[in-house]
This record gives sequence, structure tokens and C-alpha cells, in this order.
Amino acid sequence: MKRAPLVLLISMLALFSATISAQEQVLEVPCEEYETGCIDTRTWHLSASIGYGERSNPLRGGKALPIYLVPDIYYYGDRFFFDNGILGLSLQQRSRVETSLVTQLNLERAYFASNLTGIWLGNQTSGSGDVSLMPPTDPPGGSDETEIRPLRIDDVASRRWALDGGVQLDMYPHKLIHVRMQLLTDLTGVHHGQQMNIRLATAREGHLGLLEVGAELNWKSRDLIDYYYGVNERDSGVPTAFYYEGRAVWQPALTASWHYPLNAQWSWVSSGRLQWLGSGMSDSPLAERRHVSTFFTGVSYRF
Repeated sequence: MKRAPLVLLISMLALFSATISAQEQVLEVPCEEYETGCIDTRTWHLSASIGYGERSNPLRGGKALPIYLVPDIYYYGDRFFFDNGILGLSLQQRSRVETSLVTQLNLERAYFASNLTGIWLGNQTSGSGDVSLMPPTDPPGGSDETEIRPLRIDDVASRRWALDGGVQLDMYPHKLIHVRMQLLTDLTGVHHGQQMNIRLATAREGHLGLLEVGAELNWKSRDLIDYYYGVNERDSGVPTAFYYEGRAVWQPALTASWHYPLNAQWSWVSSGRLQWLGSGMSDSPLAERRHVSTFFTGVSYRF
């Protein structure tokens, strides 16, 4: 049963790739008609947004992660590319579909960090829905009436950063629509898990600037969730009443971003993201919220 989402994604990747490739054999679409997917190659693109934002932390004892600087850095060569933290090798390139091998940092560890710099790559932008989750207590009538203190991230063993890698499929079925699918696995032997990500985004440009909205669906395996949010013998000193085994989760998310040019180089930018965590993660005694929200607003300068 644990493998079903992986098989589903592989089937979807093959189906979409075959469908769009077949369409292109009938009609090759000029790049200028699908400018959403066209990027100047062999050129570094750099911009930086300065302002304030915050990513809420769903873990008890964890601090909200501040965002002061958001670099936007990407480079696309003939095959190799770097796009805001994603390092990839393009396997197949067409005007409306691209298949790549990619690797990227797994950001689950960030919830356990207390010394992040407030610099974020990409458009991860906050708020939170509080949920009071208390650990199991002694049965009624027990002799120990001492209240058990809620578990905090400082009480458990350190979780490690991981590097994930796998296959990425980018599709542009319409000039205003971008679909991205990823199938990733742990390359570093940290959590030994997998995840798949599907994102659909569309953009509209008018006299009030460029507005992009998107929807995501992320699946994370039991091994991944259990490594970061499970509690067991590795967490020495933690009472067994807190022990918890993580479960695979589906995590939907909604995103929005707004870009308003002030002149050729300066723009006003705002973005936000709301992600639901799924019970396999939020039922952990470490968690106190069922969703994570991110926001950022500031000014952007294009170099």
C-alpha cells in the first residue's frame, strides 16, 4: 500500500509526457507563443527581494522562521540548470514539456532549527491554525497526579538535513499554465523516505501588475514523516507516553504572488502560501498546529 502513490505518479508522468509529445508531433508550437516556459539560456538571472515575511512553525517550542531577504537565482544551460535551490539535468526538452533529473534540500529540518538567517531561496512564503494536542496521560484513578509537560523540540534528538533527488516533469499545456510534477527519494540515507509533488500555477498580467495563483498536492512517505516527527527510543529521556510513529500524509497547499513593476529594475512584491499538514504529521506530540502559512512583502531589485 505504501508504494501506491509512487506507482500513481510514475504512471501520471508517463501519461502526460506521452500525451504532450504526441501533440507536438502533430503541431510544433513556436516558443514565442508559449513564453511562460521560455528562459534565456547560458545566462545567470539574479534578483533580490528585501522586506519582511514569516513562515509559521507547527512544532511545539519551535520559532516562526523570519524572512528578510529572498534571492531569486537561476541559470539554464543546454542541459544543466540551477533554479532557486533545485540543481538539475535536463533529459528531454520540447517547447511544452521538459523532463529532468533534479536534486534539492529537504526543508523539514528547518522546523527544528533555531539559527536560520532569514534568507530564503524561491517563493516559500504564513499564519497558523492552532490545535491543542496533548500527550497521553495516566488513566483515571492513577496514583501519579503530576501533569505531564507537553513535548517540545528541545526534548528530542536532533534531526538531520537531507538531500532529496529524483525526476521532475515541467509542462506548459497553455501559455498561461505551468504544471510541475516531482518524484523524489532520499539520496543521503537520512530519512529513507520518498515524496511526490504536483503543482499547477497560472498567471495573469494587467495594469495592476502580474498575479500568479497556484495549487499543490504533496505526498510524503511514512519513513520521511516518522524520521522527523516520530518519537521513539532515539529520543533518550522522553517518556514512552510520548512515543509516536509517523504516517504517510497528503499535504495540499494554495499559493499566490503579486509583482508590480515600479520601474525597469524595481518592483513591489508580495506572496503567500498556506499548507495543510495531514494527520500523520499533525498527530505527532511535537506538533501543535495543523497547517503552516507563509507570507512575504517587500521590494525586489533585478540585477
